[in-house]
Formats: sequence, structure tokens, C-alpha cells
Amino acid sequence: MFEFDSVIILDAARRKMHPPWGGRIGGGHTHNAPLPKRDTGNVNTRFVHTILFLSLSKIMVRSKIDLKYIEDVQRRRVCFSKRRTGLMKKAHELSVLCNADIGVIVFSATGRLYEFASSSIQQIIRRYITTTGAWPDDASHLLAQRAEEIRNLKKEVLKLESENMSLRKDLEEAVSNNQRIAYDNSNMETALTLRLPR
Repeated sequence: MFEFDSVIILDAARRKMHPPWGGRIGGGHTHNAPLPKRDTGNVNTRFVHTILFLSLSKIMVRSKIDLKYIEDVQRRRVCFSKRRTGLMKKAHELSVLCNADIGVIVFSATGRLYEFASSSIQQIIRRYITTTGAWPDDASHLLAQRAEEIRNLKKEVLKLESENMSLRKDLEEAVSNNQRIAYDNSNMETALTLRLPR
């Protein structure tokens, strides 16, 4: 394979044969000597230009990547890390170059949060909500759902409090009955001891 460095070396060798001041190496220095014409038909020149073009083509061409799920966990993590970094970098460049207000929010597969904001992520989200008008409906629906949950919980609390009061009354009655029984038992014991002959 022909390397890019080899092309530079060949080009440098060709320039030594025809230096920019005219004449040839070792042929004496003349100010009036005409500059040599570049021989475009020279086989060596065409070879060097062809190799240079091929080398640059190989360097600059990107192969197309099929976008599909990466099965290997390690490769998937590396890909996520690199592409996330690239995404954040591009967002930063766009915000600096164009003075754009940008916010990027990324959640990884493990649930970790990554974010970039040119100003403040809260301000950007608030601006998005006010501009699109799509989220307030969702927010009001969410608030209504939360209010319904709170109402149900309050009903449950009232029901549990009522059950608690009922159990307390039952317990108090049971304690009162036990005390009455204990009092009656002690009276009976006293009466029996008085009646028994000595």
C-alpha cells in the first residue's frame, strides 16, 4: 500500500530536480534562466498525482454505517458515550456559532441523566411549554389526576379514622366490662368469706 508520507517524499524529490530559482541542482546559478515548465505528461508526475488523489480519497471517504441495535454491551456503552459526547459538542457549537438557545436531555439505558443547556434547562423547558402550548393540557390532565388521587386518599383516611374510633369504643367497653367483672368477683369473694363458718 502506498503511504501518504511516500507521496510527500516523491514530491520533494521532484522539486529537487527542478528548484524554484531555475536551473538544475549543481548546474550553476543563473538569474536569467527561465523557470522550468512543469511536464504534465511526465509519467512520474502523473503517478505522484494519482497516488496522492487515491491516498486522500481513502482518508476522506467514510463507509456507511447500518443503524441497528448493538448487541454487545461493552460496544454499546462505548458507542453511547462517544455519540453522547458528540451530540453535546454539536449542541454547544450550534449555541455559540448561532447564538441559539439549546437544551439537550439524554437518559441512558440505565436511567442516568445527561443534559446540556446553553442557558438554563428549566428556562428552556418553560420556553418550550409556552411556545408550543402542548404541555399545559398534559399538565392540567396530570393535575386533575393528582387531585382525584388526593380526594380518594382523603376518603380512605376518613374511613380509617372512623374504623379507629369504633375500635377504640369497643376496647373501652371491653375494659369497662372487665373492670365490672373484676369488681363483681371481688364482692362475691368478700361475701363468701363472710358466710363461711370459722
